[in-house]
Amino acid sequence: MELNLFNDTWVFDDQYFIICGPSCYEVHRMDKDGTNVYESEAFIDCLRYVWNELQEKKGN
Repeated sequence: MELNLFNDTWVFDDQYFIICGPSCYEVHRMDKDGTNVYESEAFIDCLRYVWNELQEKKGN
C-alpha cells in the first residue's frame, strides 16, 4: 500500500483518501465525485476500512 500526505489529506494507492471533516474523519474514493464511503470519529477505524477495501481488491 502506498501512502502519501498532502495538506492534511492522507492518500492511499491513489484510490482512497482520508480527511478530517467537521465532526469526524471521512474516507472518500478517488473518483470524479470524491464519493464519501465511510466515516468514523477514530482515524484508526478509517485506516482499517481502507486497508480492508484494498485487500479485497487485491483478492487477499
